[in-house]
Amino acid sequence: MHIRSVRKLTIEIFHIDQNIVEESVNFPLCIAHSLMALLPRDFVTRFDENSEQLEELLNIALDPDAHGVIMELIDNEERVVISVS
Repeated sequence: MHIRSVRKLTIEIFHIDQNIVEESVNFPLCIAHSLMALLPRDFVTRFDENSEQLEELLNIALDPDAHGVIMELIDNEERVVISVS
């Protein structure tokens, strides 16, 4: 019997100067579509206006072969790292 672990999407926000995690959220990929609708507006605005990049990010995350960091953004004093595990 093979037990399959639940894959997670992780979003971490680091302070650039100190490389300290300021915020972190993990959630199962199986509910990713629902949770993407609940993301804070300031996070969503980091993507293009029509949300194609956000949809592409979700598609990459849902790929069964995707593992590790799938996107990294640097904005002002923050670095946002999005990964799949």
